Amino acid sequence: MAPAGDRPRHRRREEELREAAEELEARVQERTAVLNAEVLERRRAEQAARQASAVKSAFVAQMSHELRTPMNAIIGLSDLLATSRLNDEQRIWVRTVRASGDALLSIIEDILDFSRIEAGGLELDRAALDPAAVVAEAVEIIAPAARAKGLRLSWGADPGLPAEVVSDRSRLCQVLLNLLSNAVKFTPAGSIEVAVAASPRDDGWLLSFAVRDTGVGVAPEARERIFEPFAQADASTSRRFGGSGLGLSISLRLVEALGGVIKLESEVGVGSTFTVEIPVGRALAGSAALDAEPSEPTAAAGRTLRILVTEDDPVNQMVAEAILTRAGHACVLATSGQEALQLLAEAPFDVVLMDLHMPGMNGFDTARRIREELAPGRQPWIIALTAAATVDDRRRCLEVGMDGFLSKPVREAELAAALAEAMQVGRSPHAA
Repeated sequence: MAPAGDRPRHRRREEELREAAEELEARVQERTAVLNAEVLERRRAEQAARQASAVKSAFVAQMSHELRTPMNAIIGLSDLLATSRLNDEQRIWVRTVRASGDALLSIIEDILDFSRIEAGGLELDRAALDPAAVVAEAVEIIAPAARAKGLRLSWGADPGLPAEVVSDRSRLCQVLLNLLSNAVKFTPAGSIEVAVAASPRDDGWLLSFAVRDTGVGVAPEARERIFEPFAQADASTSRRFGGSGLGLSISLRLVEALGGVIKLESEVGVGSTFTVEIPVGRALAGSAALDAEPSEPTAAAGRTLRILVTEDDPVNQMVAEAILTRAGHACVLATSGQEALQLLAEAPFDVVLMDLHMPGMNGFDTARRIREELAPGRQPWIIALTAAATVDDRRRCLEVGMDGFLSKPVREAELAAALAEAMQVGRSPHAA
């Protein structure tokens, strides 16, 4: 027992301890309340960010559809007009319209791709591919622009380049096209060369693309900036050379998504070399060649096809009908999925060109109904012909029984190739 004189002191000590404990508990409760509020605010912010991202993704998808639809008319009708009887002046006008349409489409694609990347919606589709064929394709696409400026364009492959690797073909081609387009844009005279090589790794190959030009070059202080979104080497660049300022930024992000890097060597007034290094996988022997090898033509090749165009937009109907009629095919138009089903029930068709986004019954549901309701011997070859252009759209098309997929704006040659495949195979696999 404490001495009598110590008891008041002991009680004061107990009171101080109790007050300290109460104060500490109050502080803990206050801090807990603050933390709970911060957690709640963070959750609300994350939810708002997810909602904003979803809205942005939906907006990008809708804008992709809305922008591609008029571009389909501009490019498609320009192609048709270019093959009609024109005088020299008119032919120049048509070529200018087509070139302007291609330039506008390129800017639209850059903006949409950048939006998808920002929203975390970048899609990769890795499969077996021939790297030399990817380079050849990109060079062939850019060749007309190079010829128009009088530039020498060439490419070469290292003897040790593998015939097959695994990566995303369309993204590799997109990166190469961006780099080649950049080289053509900033090379007033001289040449552009592309070199492709690969070095072995334990888990595959390190694929290397080098694009060299004799252009204006990039100043040292601008080399980091040109990979930033909407950036140009200087303020006058967009006025002098055009473009959205997104090509190199998108290329960098695509390469990084594929696990690679982009390197730049440049000297002002001498030229630039952009080198892309991307790790790629090993492919099973013959897989890329098997994918690319066309099937043997059958007796049906070259015959007139009876084609049902299911499209609600009058301008797109006109473009499709003009291309198909000029190619010698019989064309029937349907403005809705329900009308398409009625026409298919009345008479057989070889091919259905199916728009995906139509009022009422969409293209996915229409294709599913066709596969469910028509007899095996009446099943047509179904090709999606749409302004939607994502990997998910392609997957959904295959899931509902479609046989092919073409993105608007559709070139006449692309449509001809898709129809040739239908003629070679003879009938849809779903007709079995």
